[in-house]
Amino acid sequence: MARTDSSTVTLPAASTERPQWTKKKSQLRIAWGRFYRDKMALLGGIMIVLVAFMAIFAPYLSPHDPYGMDITKRLRPPGTPGYLLGADESGRDILSRLMWGGRISLVTAIVPVIAAAIVSMVIGLVAGYYGGWIDQILMRTLDVFFAFPRIILAIALAAALGSGMISVMLALFAGLIPYISRVAYGAALTTKNLQFVEAARSCGAAGRQIIFHEILPNILAPVIVYSTTLTGLMVILAAGLSFLGLGVAPPQADWGIMLDGGRRVITIAPHVATIPGLLILFVSVAFNLLGDGLRDALDPRLRDASE
Repeated sequence: MARTDSSTVTLPAASTERPQWTKKKSQLRIAWGRFYRDKMALLGGIMIVLVAFMAIFAPYLSPHDPYGMDITKRLRPPGTPGYLLGADESGRDILSRLMWGGRISLVTAIVPVIAAAIVSMVIGLVAGYYGGWIDQILMRTLDVFFAFPRIILAIALAAALGSGMISVMLALFAGLIPYISRVAYGAALTTKNLQFVEAARSCGAAGRQIIFHEILPNILAPVIVYSTTLTGLMVILAAGLSFLGLGVAPPQADWGIMLDGGRRVITIAPHVATIPGLLILFVSVAFNLLGDGLRDALDPRLRDASE
């Protein structure tokens, strides 16, 4: 038996509490497990990755020049040798134009959502945490935009700014801010009254520390989920603006421009408009499936009891 006396040094007992980084790692693992089990969300994510991959590597994957015209191949149907998805009204390869068009269509849809989410979180955090006259000014100003349907607002802004890719992104960006700000604002209001925020405030933490260290991490999940769902709608709106002549100008490879070109020959070659239309539909649905999966994975209220 080991001898003990008054000179023996007593070591502190090992803490049974898990380190914070271990907790975060466990939460991420649980969230990934829930997302992985959601087959529809996983399918949506895979579809988006594939479309993005083809768009990024379009210079290497596209079988033809997206702007190269061959009048002898005009309106060739899908399955034509060398033209897997057929040719359009100008004899251009539809598959190549879909790949290159994904670069413009995805950028004009995703970039405004990311930019609007960042600005909206700042607005929601400031209005939700400080309240008072700051809350009234910011939120009442944004309420004005809710009087206009989203698509009408986007068309009006794009028409005022002029055609072009930048104009489309600015129009979509401005139209997204009120909606995402409302989500961030509601989450900030709920979070600022929770016990851990009150504990931080009672310990003398400054308002900036509470906003960025306590509230911001807890509003990221709803904002990310909502923004992901909105991205699918932005794909449709961006294509719609190009279809109306308010987006990028022909002969740029863009899904909306491809729809507009196919509209003119839809009675004799329906595949020219149907194929890009179906791609826009699938990408939009994929973003919605991904958003639903992220909601189920990131919302702690939806976790199984076993987790």
